[in-house]
Amino acid sequence: MLGVSGDVPSLEGSLGKHLDENSRVACVVNYFGPANLQTMDNYPSSIRHNAPDSPEGRLLGGAITEKSELAANASPVTHVSKGDAPMILVHGTDDKLVPYPQSVEFSKELRREGVQVALITMEGAGHGFRSDQLVTRVSAFLGVHLRGETQEIADHRIARGD
Repeated sequence: MLGVSGDVPSLEGSLGKHLDENSRVACVVNYFGPANLQTMDNYPSSIRHNAPDSPEGRLLGGAITEKSELAANASPVTHVSKGDAPMILVHGTDDKLVPYPQSVEFSKELRREGVQVALITMEGAGHGFRSDQLVTRVSAFLGVHLRGETQEIADHRIARGD
């Protein structure tokens, strides 16, 4: 959410000592995060996301369908705009907790707005995985955006076990 909310004043908050600082970040590494709460149940999952006692329901204080405005506001995809932070999205195709299409939808919206994004698809992986290729790509991404290095970040699929 921080990657897309740096230019949304209503999401800056009013608590803490550093209210004169905005929450804009330099870049985002997102591992299988929800992007659109309203579409979570559109795909196969091991949980019913719209249920009031689901993680999303607990966040919103009720079922997603009953809290649609709040669900939209809590969804990063809602806040995508041209000046958002560069992102690398990492997601497994067999994720049964946060459906893989969440990252596909988010990456399409980011690209549509001209935000630099790489979608790293982990073929056959679920919610949580390890990969040497992935570590290399994330390290390259952070090198570019935090250390000013010049590298290409590959966003093609990584096979399970690579």
